[in-house]
Amino acid sequence: MIDVLVVGGGLSGLFAACLTSRQNMITTLVMRGRGGLTLSHGAVELFSRSSPSRSIAKLDPPHPFALAGITNLSEGIKAFLEITGDEGLPFEGGRSTNRHILTATGDARHVAYVPSGYLAGDPKILNEPISLGAFSSLRDFQPHYLHTNPASAANHVEKVVELPLLHPFSHRDLYPQDAARMFDDLEWTVENARAWKPHLVGAKRLGLPAVLGIENHLEALTILENTLSIPVFEIPTLPPSVPGLRLELALRRHAERNGTRIIEGPTATGRAQRQRDGVRVAGALLDGAGRRFVIDSRSTILATGSFLHGGLHATQDQRVLEPVFNLPVRVETTRTDWTESSIYDPQPYARMGLSVNESMQPLDVHGDPMFENLYAIGGIIGGADRTFEGSRQGVDIATAFCAVNHLQRSLS
Repeated sequence: MIDVLVVGGGLSGLFAACLTSRQNMITTLVMRGRGGLTLSHGAVELFSRSSPSRSIAKLDPPHPFALAGITNLSEGIKAFLEITGDEGLPFEGGRSTNRHILTATGDARHVAYVPSGYLAGDPKILNEPISLGAFSSLRDFQPHYLHTNPASAANHVEKVVELPLLHPFSHRDLYPQDAARMFDDLEWTVENARAWKPHLVGAKRLGLPAVLGIENHLEALTILENTLSIPVFEIPTLPPSVPGLRLELALRRHAERNGTRIIEGPTATGRAQRQRDGVRVAGALLDGAGRRFVIDSRSTILATGSFLHGGLHATQDQRVLEPVFNLPVRVETTRTDWTESSIYDPQPYARMGLSVNESMQPLDVHGDPMFENLYAIGGIIGGADRTFEGSRQGVDIATAFCAVNHLQRSLS
């Protein structure tokens, strides 16, 4: 029997597995598919306001930040920065003031912590004009469109420069991961930087699509800056996101290095058993690749996300289902009221999810914990429109740290 079973491989699940394995808990992580990190910008959003920490302090339950508490958020961020730093993916920032990263549309995104590749692109910190590098063979990044967005002028975008990619390995268009693997070859990166230099005479800052390596990202970034003698920064592309992939691989590597077993592919169905002290979660039944097997665990963390990632299912008869343990999800409106007409407005469906207490234990319809040894973290928790608020990664980190903190005390 293992100590902890984590179901879900997004940011919250991988971070929870890192935390439990670092504390010498025997951990298994089950993921049916890839989590949402490759759809993200790879930075950490806490709250899209001028002062994230003050905004978060004003929230009330059932918002996940209010339930987890400021202490778990701050300690969770501290652990996250330590883990990513250990894995060669350092982040910088703070909870009191947001940084800005340039997006693929020319707007600025408000984030609290950014990886090194975004640092030189903050329009609020550096005032030098930005030159955008264009790779003609790269899909999913259109710098000319970015340049024509009226917001780009306010963000100091000055011009687009066509930059060659020397002897690419394929004659087809490149996906972001293809280009990133090419930049992992540091000798190839040096050759390209030298070839670009004549094209960048007079450039003050260079913005490139976020494809500057996966395994050797920091080395590739340093080579470009040293060779070109100007600050270089990345701009997120359309998914799949290389910065998100870097973060996913760093967390996964850290979890596995500390003993976490990762199982990819099967569908998990929760198991419960009646014991002398009540009904407790006993682990999960896994179905996949033509076989079925059981994992017994002393505790389980549910990190399966919201509707987009399959953690919640909506039915035509106006119900919302949680498919792993069949936990109750309260729906107080009719299906026609689940969305607003404008995509820029908060969406009622985005606030749907499990009700949890301050220990991240899912609650029944009476407000009592369903199981003492079951925890829910991240997007499956209700009470927050994380996209509208810009709180997605912060909620993942705070709720994961809170759940693991309580889980550790209960196991000991």
